[in-house]
This record gives sequence, C-alpha cells and structure tokens, in this order.
Amino acid sequence: MSTRYIWGSYWEQDQPPFIAVMVKCPGCTSWYQGDTNANADYVWEVLADVAANHNVDVSRIYAVGYSGGSVFLSMHGWEFQDVFAGIQFSCGGHGYADYTPPPREDCKVSGRVVISQDDFLYDDAQTLVQRLQDEGHPNDYVEAQCSGHCCDTPDMNVGAWEWFQTHTKCGDVVPGECAELTALPPAALESDPSGMLHPPARPSPGPRVSRPAPALTVDVFPEMVARYDEVMAEFEANEPTPQRQTAVVAAYDAMLSAAHLAGPDAKQVLRTRYPALRALLRDSRQARGSE
Repeated sequence: MSTRYIWGSYWEQDQPPFIAVMVKCPGCTSWYQGDTNANADYVWEVLADVAANHNVDVSRIYAVGYSGGSVFLSMHGWEFQDVFAGIQFSCGGHGYADYTPPPREDCKVSGRVVISQDDFLYDDAQTLVQRLQDEGHPNDYVEAQCSGHCCDTPDMNVGAWEWFQTHTKCGDVVPGECAELTALPPAALESDPSGMLHPPARPSPGPRVSRPAPALTVDVFPEMVARYDEVMAEFEANEPTPQRQTAVVAAYDAMLSAAHLAGPDAKQVLRTRYPALRALLRDSRQARGSE
C-alpha cells in the first residue's frame, strides 16, 4: 500500500532519489500484536542496516503506519523521535502508551494523523492527536474523504509526500546531509542519542511462543468473521479490559486482511460491524478513564 498510494506515483518524476523500505512485521499478523518491544527492536535493526548500506539523508527519515501499524507507531514512535522527522498515522491511533521524551526539545517528531470519520479507530486517533498536542509535537490532522477503515484507498494518503518534504529532523541537521555508511545520526548531532548503531537493551519479556498466522485466502474470510464475532461476544460478556480490547481489534484486523482478498461484498460485512465495535471501544475507554 505504501508503494501504491504514497510513493508509487513519484518513482518516475524528476526529483532527488529516495529510499522506500517496506517493513513486514516479524512473526505477527499486525505490528501492535504480541511482543511489541521486540517489534520495535526489529525496526531499529532495519534502520541501522539501511544506514550502513546506503547513503542516507538522516534529516529526512519518515515512517508511515496503516491500521495496526499506526497503532504500533502510536505506542513506540516516541522511541524513534531523534530518528524520524515525521510520522504519518493512517487509519489508526492509540493514546495510552508510555511517553518517551526526545533527547532534545528541537527533536520532537512531527505527526500527521489521517482517518475517516466513520473508521472504528476514529476515537483512538483523536486521543493520539490530543497526545501529540499535549506533549508539544508539531501535528496535522486530516479527515480522509473515504468511508470506514479505508487504508487501502488513495484518499488516505493525499498530501502525504508533500507533508513529509516540509519536515526535517532536529534544528541543527542540515537538509541534504548524508550519513557516513556506518553512522546514524551524523556527527552534526555531536552524539548518537538514538543509540542507532547499538540500540539500548530491553528487559527480556521471557520465553516467546511463536504461532504462525493463518494463511489468508478468499476462503478464509468466513472463518475470520466467525472468530471476530466470537471475540466480540466474549468482550461484551466480560469486563472490558485492555487485553480484551486488543483481542477485539486484532480479530478485526485479521478479518480486514481477509476482506481485501474476498472483495467488495466482504467489505460490506465489515461495515455492518463498525457501529458496535466503535461503541464497545468508546465504552471501554470511558470505563478506564473513570477508574
């Protein structure tokens, strides 16, 4: 989707070259599921590898997340503030993760939140916008002119490229400056505040159980719908904990992925489930806020 809807139309234009890195979540269906700290470590490794093998303009590194990837960046993007010049959060958001301040005030990452008004993650995206504002981050909010959880439409990314080009990282990094092949950030920052080449060690979460995600085909959509309905019923019948909320959104993401293969009729099935899901997430959020 990044290739088609953000970068695709720019490949053949007369402009400075750029590097697009399409990062697949390691061992999970969606970025926000499972051990997200390990997923963040993997992003560090990818960044370090790209910087070591390509001539990278370190003032212009950007990230885009779709749906679960957007939720992941809402949780862990703060850890990359002195690396990313801007983050686009497409059709998703999250406002409850711990905040990691940047090493310098002028390195606060810029955020652009894009979502349709009837997306089931709309309220979470609004929470993310408020978080950006409360923490003093430059931010933009764009209401996508498509309907539902429409990450797979060009509407979601109108203006993304132009927005990226107006943001650079940290006040004293000169746009256009390239890193040495083995260094990121460059010497201009007088340090390596991000620990890019040697990411800080994280506490071990203990043994990990890796379960492969089901292979998604057209035929698997009914199975994903049944699984989603089962998880929703459990959510409604029990205390709305954050873990159950995550399970609901994970089930929806799996159903969404299958719907992309199953076609327009399948997406209509998704749309019939938006109102109930949004209501449950809103009630869960309000319940947590009153504790």
